Amino acid sequence: MKSSENRIHVFGIGGMGCSTLMHFHRQNIDAKFTCITYRDQHSFAPDIAYFEFTPPGTTFWNIKGVKTERANWDQQSMLTDEIKRLFQDDCHYVLLSGLGDPTGAYLALELTHWLTEEDKKFDVICSLPFTFESPGRTHAEQTLPKLQVFSNVRSLDGSGIQKQFPNLMLDKALKMAEDRLFEMFLEIISSKANR
Repeated sequence: MKSSENRIHVFGIGGMGCSTLMHFHRQNIDAKFTCITYRDQHSFAPDIAYFEFTPPGTTFWNIKGVKTERANWDQQSMLTDEIKRLFQDDCHYVLLSGLGDPTGAYLALELTHWLTEEDKKFDVICSLPFTFESPGRTHAEQTLPKLQVFSNVRSLDGSGIQKQFPNLMLDKALKMAEDRLFEMFLEIISSKANR
């Protein structure tokens, strides 16, 4: 049995972060998994912890699902005491975040600053959306430079896959992105084992 300080705890932040977490979970790695998102928890495996997070703003229902008002998300703190309590263990945290989603972008940025201040062991793996996801690109392009000042942040730009494989179907491009993000995770695990 591993001690908690040697254990890996993977957090999916926002929709894309949790989708990536589910891909990692299917790889049968020895880790604890938690999703922080507004998604329906029934889509997660039973051993994935779920923290329902509704971003600041007004939420209302429409025929296609939930739409959340996104005004001033970058000016409001998303880091609640409830979220901070999720990081009480003495283990190595890995945050997965899609920066095209304001929840993923802003909460990952706040967590990165806070975990650094708390002297926690952690890494961040984030992704930038494909170029055709223009509203998401704006959040990502504004947030990534703020994250890149931290040495423990790795990122993957979906537009690189688009340029390299222009005729690749979207589902295959997303799968390729998930695989590359998982390779980054394996690099973190490998470097942690060698410390």
